[in-house]
Amino acid sequence: HLAQAVNVQQGDEASLLEHYRRFLTFRRAHPALAKGDITFIESEGDTVAFTRRAGNEQIVCVFNLGAGPAKVDLGGRSLQPLP
Repeated sequence: HLAQAVNVQQGDEASLLEHYRRFLTFRRAHPALAKGDITFIESEGDTVAFTRRAGNEQIVCVFNLGAGPAKVDLGGRSLQPLP
């Protein structure tokens, strides 16, 4: 378990600890992710898709839980990457 110790992972951009820290910072910057209403988007296979909305912010989340590439029809939504 020594490889999983905080002092080993801290500062290593590829570590799980640093990935979680970046995600938590991102989540705090986007209230829709933490407190927004959720609406699931129909998807097939090993994919999960949904929107989160709070105020004027709407975020589309799409996850491929399978081993290979997947396609999800987002119904013509116009998407932009989040900063």
